[in-house]
Amino acid sequence: MSALRQSSLGDALHWRLRYAIAIALALAESCGCGRVVAKTRLPRARRHQPVRYSSEYSTMKTQPRQALDAFKQAGLSAMEPFKRGDEVWVFYRFQMNNTDELWIPVENPMCGSCSPRHGWTDGWQRARVHRDFDPASFDEKRVRETGILCEYQHPFWYTRDGDRMHPDSDLFFESNHPMQVRRCDMNGLPHPGVPDVSFLVVRWGGEEEVDPVMDGSGGWGSAGSCVSNRYLITLFEEQVWPRLGPTYEVLTVFVRDARDLERIHAPFLSTKLRARNKVGLYHLWPVDFQDNPTAPGFIHCDATLNLMAQMEGCGVISRFPHHSHVYKMLLSKDWMCHLCLMPDLKVPAATKVGRGLVGRSPRAAAEQGIRALNCLQQMRAATMGTPAPGPLEQTTGVAKLGFSWEAMDVRKFKGQAELAEGLRALSEQKLAQISSVIVQEWVDFDVELRLFFVNLPMPFVDGAPAKIRPAHILYTRFTKVDGEGMMREFERMPRQECVHTCFHGDEAAMA
Repeated sequence: MSALRQSSLGDALHWRLRYAIAIALALAESCGCGRVVAKTRLPRARRHQPVRYSSEYSTMKTQPRQALDAFKQAGLSAMEPFKRGDEVWVFYRFQMNNTDELWIPVENPMCGSCSPRHGWTDGWQRARVHRDFDPASFDEKRVRETGILCEYQHPFWYTRDGDRMHPDSDLFFESNHPMQVRRCDMNGLPHPGVPDVSFLVVRWGGEEEVDPVMDGSGGWGSAGSCVSNRYLITLFEEQVWPRLGPTYEVLTVFVRDARDLERIHAPFLSTKLRARNKVGLYHLWPVDFQDNPTAPGFIHCDATLNLMAQMEGCGVISRFPHHSHVYKMLLSKDWMCHLCLMPDLKVPAATKVGRGLVGRSPRAAAEQGIRALNCLQQMRAATMGTPAPGPLEQTTGVAKLGFSWEAMDVRKFKGQAELAEGLRALSEQKLAQISSVIVQEWVDFDVELRLFFVNLPMPFVDGAPAKIRPAHILYTRFTKVDGEGMMREFERMPRQECVHTCFHGDEAAMA
């Protein structure tokens, strides 16, 4: 296990590739929902080039037979004729074209033009049939030409950038798969029903988009990074929508900085979620730095965690990435300093040096950090049988920050002088608002195993916790430390390559 990334309980467990499929499965199981619905597409939000009948939507993937069967068995089939002028509900999906996002229906112009912008990105919208529809002429491969052409009746539609759809735009019209259309009740009931799940999604909405970084050895895979648009598309379009069908709603809040998070009134916002199960998904990277517009996706940790806690207090359960108290513990990396003297956990010795000490004298702060680390090592040697520490001047370790990602703020050191420089460099970074720096002993390593545990039960066997197994394992390492002590050249390898390279073919040792 990596000494410089003991985030196998921190960084690795709570982010990296927490796959969208795991979250969707957990949500579906917890809500008792398993309905499946067919996909269709809507025109993308284009500022100056509205689209109505475009050839790019003329061919559609064949709807899965099991999806249609599931809808028929659930009594949700809408394969009935419609006449021009019929009042209907259409299940609208913000990201349904899988490449770009669409327009956002908002309650009033202020919700779309001012920040933080928020609206119902997925859910039922009132519409009117624009042409007669005969089920006999419907072709699932040509939804654009043969589906139910509807005109949305909601008046306020905006982009995530704050641009409003013109009232006369052709984008108010869309041809929909019959499975996404419900006839309005003859008695004028205002809505198709209470959804099974209400998602509150808080995500990045700044001018500069987050790079999904899907390719390369340091890439996040086809789903992209968990704060990227690509990841949210994967989550809702490839997992939530096919499994839950039109039984959920998504209220999305687009934020640009910590001030946007502070403007959100949790008690009021939570009242807009109508479902029996209310869950929060927070797709941001909390850091202990002031907001930086050139660093998309990164927002101050205090504002992020405070919002999560407030929403939890209103009954909105945090489902991604963690409950706020767990998330705070993992992000801060404080658990390392608290648990390093517990023998069974095998956590490297770690302490914290206050930023004030570094500001007054980096060299004196480094001396104090090394002495504290040496004291911890002596206690471990006396009580746990670990090797006794060497001379103070030979102490090797890493200085690093909490609320940081992918070894961005890690500095390896050997001796007091190098630690002093590492402490100074970390403390004096531009926009840093940190209160302390973690100083941790160095542990030689060949590979870091990143273990992903998702929605695991905690069974007990004979009064003791049963062995749990990860849903996924990544085999990674940084292969180089540069002249400033920073980790470089991240490498990810297949399991067999890891066994051969790092364990000399010893499969049993790997297991």
